[in-house]
Amino acid sequence: MTHFSRATLPLNALRAFEAVARCESFRQGAAELRTAQSAVSRHVVSLERLLGARLFERRATGVRLTEAGRSLLKVVEPAFASIERSLNQLGEAPRLRLHVPPAFLQILAMPFIHEFQAANPGVVVEVASTYGTGVKMDGLDLAIVFDRARKTSFVRDLLWPIRVTPVCAPALAPQIRSAGIAALLESDRLLHVRVADEPANILWRKYATQANHHLAHERGVVFDTMPLSIEYALSGTGVALADVIMYADDLRAGKLAMPFDEVAELDYGYYLQTHPEAMETAYVRRFRAMLIARFARPFEQA
Repeated sequence: MTHFSRATLPLNALRAFEAVARCESFRQGAAELRTAQSAVSRHVVSLERLLGARLFERRATGVRLTEAGRSLLKVVEPAFASIERSLNQLGEAPRLRLHVPPAFLQILAMPFIHEFQAANPGVVVEVASTYGTGVKMDGLDLAIVFDRARKTSFVRDLLWPIRVTPVCAPALAPQIRSAGIAALLESDRLLHVRVADEPANILWRKYATQANHHLAHERGVVFDTMPLSIEYALSGTGVALADVIMYADDLRAGKLAMPFDEVAELDYGYYLQTHPEAMETAYVRRFRAMLIARFARPFEQA
C-alpha cells in the first residue's frame, strides 16, 4: 500500500469517497459534488487501488461500505466537517449551529437560547427544528434529540428520560377517571404522537404495558408533535400523553388535568448530542455546560 504524506494525499478521491459513503449512492454523491458520476466513480476506483482494498460493495440497489470503507469514513468524514466548519467561520461572526425538536423548542428552548445570546453576544445561533427521533449531524455543532439510548460517534448527555401520564382538559378528567384506565385504552379518545419508524400507538402502548394493561389498537388521532396533541386535548375531545417534566408548569397550574396517578418512564428521552470536533470551540462548550445545568439538574427532583 502507498505511504502517504500531506503532499501526496488524494484529496479529490477522498472527497468523492466521503460523498458517496454519506449519500450511499454514486449518483447522489456526484450531485452533491456537482460533478459527473463517472468522475466520482473513477476517483473511488483510484483510491481503492492506492489503498489496496475495496471500499464499497456495488449492488443493483446501491452501494454498501466494506469494513475498510467504514474504517476510512470514521476518519475522513469528521476531518472534512472540521475543515468546513473552520473555513466557514473565518472572517465572520462565530456561529453555533443547533438542532432542537419542535416540542422542546416551543416550550423550553427559546428562553434559554435568548439567555445564551445575552451572555455570548458575539455568537450567532442558527436553529433548525425537524420531527422524528435522532438527527443527522451534517452541518451541526450540537443537537437536542428525542431518541432512545444508543451508541454513536458523538458526545451524548442525557437531559432527562421522558415520564408520561395521560392528560386532558380539566372538565373531562372526572369522566375519564370514573370510566377507568382500561376503558380509556379501549376507546377512540387516545391522541398519539408520531415517532419515526415506530407504530402510531408506540408511546401509549409502552405506557399501557407499564400500567399493567394491554393496548391492541391504533385508533385515535395521530400528531407530529406532543404540543399539537396537548392542544387538541385541551379542546376537551381527547386524552394525550404528556411528559410530566416538560409540562410541569401546566400541570401545577391546573391547565392540564391528570385523570390517573400512573406515570410511566419510557425508554426515550431528550439527549444533548455534540459533534466531537465542535467540543474544541469555547462557545460550544459554554452552550453545552449551560444547557446541562439548566435542563438536567433541575429535573432530577421533578
